Amino acid sequence: MSQSWTEGSPRGRLLLTFCTPNLEKKGTYPRTVIPCPNSYQDTLEASRQVFAKQIKLAVASTSGAVPDADPDLTLKCAITRPNGMTSWCEFQVIDWKEVIRPDGDEIGVFIQGSSDLPYEPETTGSKEEEIEKSKFLHLVCGGSAKTILAPATLQDLKLLCDSLFDLGYKTSIEISTHVRHPRTGKIILVELHEASYSKFIAIQKDPILLNVCGVIAVGKYY
Repeated sequence: MSQSWTEGSPRGRLLLTFCTPNLEKKGTYPRTVIPCPNSYQDTLEASRQVFAKQIKLAVASTSGAVPDADPDLTLKCAITRPNGMTSWCEFQVIDWKEVIRPDGDEIGVFIQGSSDLPYEPETTGSKEEEIEKSKFLHLVCGGSAKTILAPATLQDLKLLCDSLFDLGYKTSIEISTHVRHPRTGKIILVELHEASYSKFIAIQKDPILLNVCGVIAVGKYY
């Protein structure tokens, strides 16, 4: 249960979260727990001490230089709304003891001018989400076949095929696929090139069937 501001009672603890745009990209904000200060101003001073390194890095990343003086900070309180979403909310400095609950609240520390950040920083997606968005390639080389996640580049794919199908003694590797000719309607075999690889993979449906061929000086090895 959250403590109240009663005379002689323990101050309790306060969770401080430092929110800045450059740290937002890393998927988490720095957090620390301190003894709950008695005022808004005391909390600002405590924030400057515990987040001194992060504050300098945040300002330097924006201005390109280490600041001569500490930037102005502002505080917000994390409030969970009826819909379950949590937001950073402003409050009056003089209302510190009426609004903040020791052992119950989280205070967001913002550099002035960047106080519109979300409660939780947005991320580029979890590993599970990245895998879910990836395309599967079904590779066929002679009598062998392998199914893999599509590498980022055609060169990466060729290096992987070199290992998967033991093509190291071949002078080069060709990756091709069957497509329908736009005019004749016939199915033809077309070699993939680096410039078109990413776009081709993006528009295809799983699994994408590709032919792998190791090329030697005379003829081809299938």
